Amino acid sequence: MVQIPSLDTPRLTLRPFRQDDCAALTAIHGRPEVARFVMPGGVPQTSLREAFDNIAAAMGHWALRGFGRWAVEERATGRMIGRCCYNDFP
Repeated sequence: MVQIPSLDTPRLTLRPFRQDDCAALTAIHGRPEVARFVMPGGVPQTSLREAFDNIAAAMGHWALRGFGRWAVEERATGRMIGRCCYNDFP
């Protein structure tokens, strides 16, 4: 099992994704103004299955590379509001 760290700032928590993040991630990735910057080809993803696959890929990246994407949670509300990552491009 891979240990994915959580990081806290005064307003946000960067944490590992959870399966219950699928609905929030679908809402985020389904917005054309977001998808154009973060999705392959800029195509919105609007299904829970796509969100689940995206989360599974993020978890796999941590397992294979030791780094990857975090879910971004607003500390005041506990609501997932986005995602972020560190990339190590060759």
